[in-house]
Amino acid sequence: MLVRSGEDIRKGFLKEHAGLFTQNELDTIKTAWEKHFIDEQKRIRDNRIWFTFTLTELGEMGVRDLLNNYGGEQVYCGIDELEGIDRKIKSNQINW
Repeated sequence: MLVRSGEDIRKGFLKEHAGLFTQNELDTIKTAWEKHFIDEQKRIRDNRIWFTFTLTELGEMGVRDLLNNYGGEQVYCGIDELEGIDRKIKSNQINW
């Protein structure tokens, strides 16, 4: 199991999937991530792995977002409601 920082995860995402986005979308994504992933967000998310242990949690909204969007919170947080980009980060749109 590999534990990485959010910055490493997001850089890897862009390296692998930048071709899905226009240059304007890439600039928008980077700006949104800079605004979202402030020190507090980094502190609670970086280098951590979260587990869901019950089926009840799978019905919760946060888990649904996690499973419906590619890359987990380190990728979709801050960009999941951006028009056009939101559809592109859905798990079924990106080949893993």
